[in-house]
Amino acid sequence: MLRTWQRRCISIGILCSTTAGMIVLFLPAVCILFLADLARDRRFPRLRAYLLILFYCFWELLGVTAAFLVWAVHKSLPGKDQGRFLYWNYALQQLWVYGFARVGLFLFSMTFRVETGEYAFGDRPILLLVRHTSLADTILATYLMRIQRNFRLRYVMKRELLWDPCLDIVGNRLPNYFVDRNSADTRQEAESIAVLADDLQAGEGVILWPESTRFSAEKRARALERLRERGDADLLKIATGLQYVLPPRLLGVSCLLERNPDLDVFFCAHTGFENAASFKDFFGGAMIGREIRARLWGYPAGEVPRERESQQKWFFETWRQVDDFVRSTKEVAACGSEQKDL
Repeated sequence: MLRTWQRRCISIGILCSTTAGMIVLFLPAVCILFLADLARDRRFPRLRAYLLILFYCFWELLGVTAAFLVWAVHKSLPGKDQGRFLYWNYALQQLWVYGFARVGLFLFSMTFRVETGEYAFGDRPILLLVRHTSLADTILATYLMRIQRNFRLRYVMKRELLWDPCLDIVGNRLPNYFVDRNSADTRQEAESIAVLADDLQAGEGVILWPESTRFSAEKRARALERLRERGDADLLKIATGLQYVLPPRLLGVSCLLERNPDLDVFFCAHTGFENAASFKDFFGGAMIGREIRARLWGYPAGEVPRERESQQKWFFETWRQVDDFVRSTKEVAACGSEQKDL
């Protein structure tokens, strides 16, 4: 608890000071960025980026304030109903993501398109595996599942995200787990993830990012080397064909399915956020006018193999469809660019 409050004092202090500084410097910053963009890039990428960061700071402060008010009201009411408290925090999550997503799409003139597979969300809880490209993945997944489909998801996220005040406060009130990626006891981390599969109902699920980190050629080479050292010839053969995604890490996934074998398994492939992985790209306008494309598809629990080796091979083969979606989307975009040039 002491470490938690120390972290929150630091993160909220940084948030308040950053917001105050951006307010004080708002007029000169806007003028400088406007003139710089006018001279270099009339899409105004730097100005757009500055406005989104400023909105994020305000939205975070508003979220922290709302979280405090929810806690205060909850403590003051008789009975201290935990179900009601959980409902209020899920509502906060939904409002925060909706507001930030709409403003982000508007400021960067982005469009959004979603494809769905034949198997629809049914009467069972789900396990959702999402491609990882940037911090925007969390916003995307919540927008798709919480706002568009009213699902309550339990998140498996890296512990570093606790430095985001809203994620820290509201995220710890909800049944999520923040993974310590540097832990030497990976089995214990996986078992802690598996607890999220308990007591799930229809309209609920667990969401995680099985790549564990963003794609790069170096990370891909290291992942292939790990498979080679383990002697997983079949998995290595499949993973070698992946060009845009990393091979999935399945220890947490396997533990979740062992804990709750009735989970339907869904996958989310998406493109459009690859160019938001660095501040240089973000301020350089890489996101302006982008079409965010996503594909959701799934399988009933009965189609997921139970034996560990067969299950891992099935996940690798299915994960290859994520790579195929990314490749096909990039090819379509490249053809469109060539036609414009012509």
